[in-house]
Amino acid sequence: MKIDIEQAFTYLKNDEHWVRKFLTGSCLCIFPALLQLLADFMPDTGKTPKPQMEYLGLYVAIFLIVGLLGVFCSLFTCGYQAKNINMRIKNKDSLLPDWKFWECFVLGIKATIAVIVYIIALIAVIAGIFYVCKMLIADKIIFVIFTVPGSILVSIAAILIMNLGFASFSTDLKFSSYFNFGRMKKFVKNNVLTFLLYIVLIAGLTVLTSMATGILSITIIGIVAVPFILFYQYMITCDIVAQFVRTAPEFDVIPKTGETE
Repeated sequence: MKIDIEQAFTYLKNDEHWVRKFLTGSCLCIFPALLQLLADFMPDTGKTPKPQMEYLGLYVAIFLIVGLLGVFCSLFTCGYQAKNINMRIKNKDSLLPDWKFWECFVLGIKATIAVIVYIIALIAVIAGIFYVCKMLIADKIIFVIFTVPGSILVSIAAILIMNLGFASFSTDLKFSSYFNFGRMKKFVKNNVLTFLLYIVLIAGLTVLTSMATGILSITIIGIVAVPFILFYQYMITCDIVAQFVRTAPEFDVIPKTGETE
């Protein structure tokens, strides 16, 4: 297991301009953070008093506007993550990339489209599982026994593949690399323990960040800190992904250039 966890948490300070770059990314996380907060405090239509229900339409409108702005800003931060990973794969001592907004936006669009393709494929597979089971199984209990675990397993597999897909995409920043299953296989081949550690670290970091932002959302000062925590999570994740890719025994298959298409 060759992932240096301490490095993932501290590499930012090696860049003398890290504060400016970090603040830029954190500002772009404001709307995604607000979206998360609005989702956490979404009113329960079954328990909300009738006088307050009058404001439900306004709440939904605000939620949609913030959601669209959050998605738009996320395109930039997603692209920045891909660029950061790409640079750290090629050089583990690489500094943070400069904020080139158009490049980040294009990379974010590529990653988003790829994720949408995976989601559509996942929905199609799960729908297929339900359709086949419905055709072959008459008993409702047995039907549930087969379809629910099957759908969960397929969803977990899809999440793992999308994770590997983003790592593959970040090696050369080409859209097609999101679906380069041969490269993904080489990441994991003879590298299973590191892959499992990588998944545990990413999942654990996501859960801890979610818990921290949930707790901080209780106070105004805490709410202000949420965007910074979100972007810090992204930056830690970048180094963990880059380190995982570099541990692949067949690391030489990874392109040496970081040019975008």
